Amino acid sequence: MMRYVIVGYGIAGVSAVREIKHQDPEGRVVVITPEPLPPYYRPLITLLIHSPETPIELDEEDAGAEFFTDRAVALRPEEKVVVLASGRKVHYDRLLIATGGVPYIPPVEDLPSQGVFTIRNREDALAIGRYSERCKSAAVIGGGLVGIKTAEALQKRGLEVNVVETMEEILHGRLDKKGTGIIRHRLEEMGIKIYTTQTVNRVITREGAPRELILSSGKRIEADMIVIATGIRASIEWMSDSGIKVSRGIVVDEYMRTTIEDIYAAGDVVEFPDLLTGSSLVSGLWINALQMGRVAGSNMAGGSSRYPGALSVMNAAEIVDIPFISAGIIEPSNGLELIERQRPAYRRFIFEDDVLRGIVFLENVERAGLYINLIRSGRRLGRLKEKAIEGVLSYADLWGQDSRH
Repeated sequence: MMRYVIVGYGIAGVSAVREIKHQDPEGRVVVITPEPLPPYYRPLITLLIHSPETPIELDEEDAGAEFFTDRAVALRPEEKVVVLASGRKVHYDRLLIATGGVPYIPPVEDLPSQGVFTIRNREDALAIGRYSERCKSAAVIGGGLVGIKTAEALQKRGLEVNVVETMEEILHGRLDKKGTGIIRHRLEEMGIKIYTTQTVNRVITREGAPRELILSSGKRIEADMIVIATGIRASIEWMSDSGIKVSRGIVVDEYMRTTIEDIYAAGDVVEFPDLLTGSSLVSGLWINALQMGRVAGSNMAGGSSRYPGALSVMNAAEIVDIPFISAGIIEPSNGLELIERQRPAYRRFIFEDDVLRGIVFLENVERAGLYINLIRSGRRLGRLKEKAIEGVLSYADLWGQDSRH
C-alpha cells in the first residue's frame, strides 16, 4: 500500500488529496497541518473581521485521510521522513509540500508586539476583529487586495481607517490604473484614507500599543491598531537542509515534481513560470494553487498530468460593492494592443493581433470565464475579435466555427 504524506491542507493540499483518493482509493493518505479542521476558503477570511460567524469552510466530505495537527520542522529525504514540532517522525513513500506562504513584514522602527497583526489565516482575521472592538482607528500597511479588503472590513466595524501603500496606486498588479482609480474613489467616498508612494518609518506607542504612525513624507496618522498586509513569501525555511532546489519558492517541473525523487510541491510555496511571459513567479493565487494540487495529486498516484503554467494575474473579487475580474497581462507593452470600453461598464482588453492576452472587467463580469479560457488557450479569434470586445462572444461562437478564418 502506497503511503502519501501531504504537508499543508490549504486548497493545494485539499485538491491533491481528492485526486490521490480518486486514483488510488486503497492508498494511505496522511495530512500534516498546523491549522484545525475543516479546511476553508482562504480568500474570504477578511469577512470574518466584521462578521465572525460567516461560513467559509470548504464543503469537504471525509477525505479518508489520517490527520496530524502539527507543524513540519524538518525534511529528511534520505530517510523519507518529515519531522514534526512534536518530535514525531512521519514516513512517506511520496510526499507533497503544500505549506503555502508566510507574511512578509517590512522593517518599521519601534513596531510593537501588541496591537499589530498580519493576516494570512482564519485565526488572524478573527483576532483582528476581536482586537478592533477596543479601537477607534486602524492603519493597514499594504494596499494590495488583502490590505484593501481588510481596510473595508475594519471600516464596517466603525473604525477610522488609513491605508499606506508604497506604490503609486493601490491594487498594484491586480488592476490597471483606471480600474484602481474607480475603486479608490469609492473607498475614499466611504471615508477610508489612502496614502500612496509612502512607507511607515516609525510607530509611536503608548502602554505598548500603537497610537500614531509617522510616514516617509512626515505625515502623522492616528492608529490604535496596525494590520500588515504587504504580501507573502514561500514557507520553505523548515526544509532548508533537505537538498531540494529552491529560489524564491520550490522549483518544480510541469508535473509538479521537485528535484528530489518522490517529492512534489504545489501552491503558494512553488516557483513556476508565468504562462504568458515566461518569468518565474510565486503565485499566491487560490485558483493556481488548486490546479497545481490537482496535478500533483494525480501524478503522485501514478498519473501523468501536466500543469500548463500559472497566470500571475487572475483575480475575482468584490470591493466596495464593485465586482471585478482581471487576468493575464493587464498593462500593454511592445507589440500589444490596448482596447477599452467605458459603457455600460469598464472593460479593458489586451490583444496580440487577434489573440487575447489579458482582461480587466469592472462591475459587469459576465462571461469572464470564457475570456480567461481564451487567454489560457492562446486561440486566434479572427473575425470573432470584435464580438469579444463588444461582450457578445459566446461559447457557441467558438465551438460552432473555426475562428482562424
